[in-house]
This record gives sequence, structure tokens and C-alpha cells, in this order.
Amino acid sequence: MAPVAPVAPVADPEAEARARQLSEAQEIAGIGSFTWDLDTGLVTWSGQLHRLYGVPPEDFDGTFEAFVACLHPDDREHVRLVTEAALRERHSFEFDARVLRPDGDVRWMHGRCRLTRDPATGRPVRMDGTNQDITEVRRAEVSASASSRRLRLMQQMATAANRARTLVEAIEVAAVRLPEHTGWQPIAGWLVSATGGPRQDRVVELEQVYPATTARPAATDLAEQCLVDGQVAQDARSIEGRTFSRVALPVVVEEEVVAVLEVLADEAPLSEPAHDLVQQVAAQLGVVAAPMNGVIGLNELLLRTELDDHQRRLADGVHQSGLSLLAIINDILDLSKIEAGKLELEDVDFEVRSVFEQTASVLAGPAHEKGIELVVACHPDVPDYLRGDPTRLGQVLTNLGSNAVKFTEHGEVSVQAHVESAADGRVVLRVDVTDTGIGIP
Repeated sequence: MAPVAPVAPVADPEAEARARQLSEAQEIAGIGSFTWDLDTGLVTWSGQLHRLYGVPPEDFDGTFEAFVACLHPDDREHVRLVTEAALRERHSFEFDARVLRPDGDVRWMHGRCRLTRDPATGRPVRMDGTNQDITEVRRAEVSASASSRRLRLMQQMATAANRARTLVEAIEVAAVRLPEHTGWQPIAGWLVSATGGPRQDRVVELEQVYPATTARPAATDLAEQCLVDGQVAQDARSIEGRTFSRVALPVVVEEEVVAVLEVLADEAPLSEPAHDLVQQVAAQLGVVAAPMNGVIGLNELLLRTELDDHQRRLADGVHQSGLSLLAIINDILDLSKIEAGKLELEDVDFEVRSVFEQTASVLAGPAHEKGIELVVACHPDVPDYLRGDPTRLGQVLTNLGSNAVKFTEHGEVSVQAHVESAADGRVVLRVDVTDTGIGIP
């Protein structure tokens, strides 16, 4: 009897099409699959998983340890531990880990795994799962987190710095906020002092203002370079085996450097996002410095000169108006805090009549222009000092008083305070804002 020739397997076009579609779907989604036979120890990868890991089939020996060896060294122990824990007591689990490809590229993978157990004994017999490349998602999360930190930094600097009454205070605000949101460590803050004749002939020096010192050390070469160039300056330095960037930020007003802030950044050289953040911080300080130099700062210099009584009263009015302008800016910034339920009230001792005097200085000009009488006063029973939030009190008085002046064409506007009740060391202060205008229903 003649031998029977072997019969070639009949191709299944539908099965081949399904396999091709599955492979294409995995490639499009960046997902590879695997099966781990726990009885034999054999790990089988799909073609897409080999491509994701950058390991051809001939270089993979089909063991769990070979898979672990493909991971980033810092993530191997974590994956090994979660896998061992799942084998003991779970039916499914997930993990995120980095893959270190043979070409040096590092990719993030999200693993989803499901265990099949023996119905009789509960012993795990097989693990099936997928790995999905989530590198771009992780990068986007890191970028979003960094952007969020930068935004919070700029918002807090804007809010806090606008409350500062001097550039020195603004520099100190920046010095406090930077470590909270960036990990950068402030080293020193410098103010520019200039004496002499014309701008090109003046003597320019840097005087350290942060941290406050009595020795007043000479400015560093980096700060001096920043002063001359008006640009961010940086150099690298090694501290305990780590490399940092020492960075000098110029605070520029009308193309002149008015201050320099030095920080120590935990990367060298600075990355592009970090350099952008440095520029934003410097620009924010410049914005703060500009109105202070242009209004409050110059007016403070004017008050130090010889003035007659009338001139001094006018200069004092300008000074108080400038401070009130800062308070109004803060008022606008506080609206977002109120909406978010995060407004915090101060609890400090303050001079009550000083707050009313500041309000009077703001309202006096508009009232005089309209020819209406303005009365801002405290009853003698009002204590000289109270404890609370003078800034918010001033904002309320100024807002209500300005509204009264705005809608009063003839007659008078009155802002007067008296004690409504007092007991156990607490005082309820009543303030009446009245006017002869159209009124508020």
C-alpha cells in the first residue's frame, strides 16, 4: 500500500484577516499583548509588543526575567513586586513602568494584566495582558503640571508683590515664592544705587537687600554681568557632586536694570521652560517696580525734600492715593479669591483713623472737582487702635465712598464711624456712608 502524503493545512482567509486586523489595531493604538504560561514559564509576545520594546523575537528568550530586564532599572523592582502580589491573591492588576529600549530611548508603558486560575485549587495557571505606550501622555502630564506650578507662582507673586510697598519687599516675596513652586533656592537680591550727573556718567553699584546683612558684601560677578547686559546670566557650579545653575535675573524698568535677583536652579544648563520661567519672574518684578518707581517711589523721594505745609499736604495726598491704588489692584485680584472661597483676612493691630484719612485723600479730588462737600470722620468714642484687616476695611470705605461721590451732583457725601457696641474687649464699628445723590434703593 502506497504511503499517504501529508495534507497541507487549508488556509482560513477569515482567520488571517482577523489576525491582520488585530495586528494593525494594536499598532495604531500603540498596544502590544502577551501571554505567560505559568506552568511552563513561557512568555509569548505579540509582534507589536516586540516593536514597542525594540526587542526582536530572536533576542527574547521568553521568560519573565527577560521581560523585567527590558524595564528601566529604577522600575524593575516595582513591577516584580506588584506581579508577585497579584499572583498570590488577585485576578487582575495594572502598572506603569518605563521601558529602556536597546537604542537608549525610554518609553512609558501602561500594563493591564489578567490572571486565569485553576477552578479546583485557585492556583494561577496563565497571565494575559497588554502594554500600551503612554509616553506622550506622561510628557503632557509633566508639562501640564509644570505649567500649573508656573501659573500658581506668577499668580501668587502678582498678588503678594502688589501688596509690597517697596521693591525690596517685592524681591523678598519672589524669594519666598520661588522655592515653593520651582525648587529653586534664592541666593541674594540686589538693588541698583546710582549717583552722579547725566545717565551715562553716573556711578552704578549693587547693594544687597536680600538676605538682609550688615556686612553688605560686594556683588558677585554674575550679578554685575546681569547689571551691565540687562539679560539673564547664568553659570554652572557643582555642590556635593550635583550640578546646579546659578542664575541672575535683571529687574528692568524703562530699559534700566533697577535690581538683580540671584537664584540656584537644580538643573544646568537651564532648560527652555525654566529659562522662560526666569524671564517671566523677572518681568513680573519689573511690572511691580515700574509703578512703585513711577508713583510711590518718586513721591517718597519728594517727601524727603524741603516742602512748605501746602506742598507737603499735596505730596502726602499723592502718596496715600498711590497706596490706595495698590489696594484697588489688590481688590481686583481678591475677587478671584472670593469666588474660589480662598480669601484670607488679616488679623493685625491698626490705627483706625489712618484708614479713614487714606479714604479721605482718595475721595477729596473727585469731590472737589464736582463742588460737593466731603466729610470723613470718626466719632470720639472710636478707639485709636483696633484689631482686624485694615486693607479690606479701606477697600470697602473707598468703594462705597467713590460710588457716593460718583452719583452725587450737589450737596455732600459723608463717611462717618461710631461704636455701635463694645463688650469683652470686642468692638462693633458702624460706618455710615450717606449722600445727597440718587441713592441706592
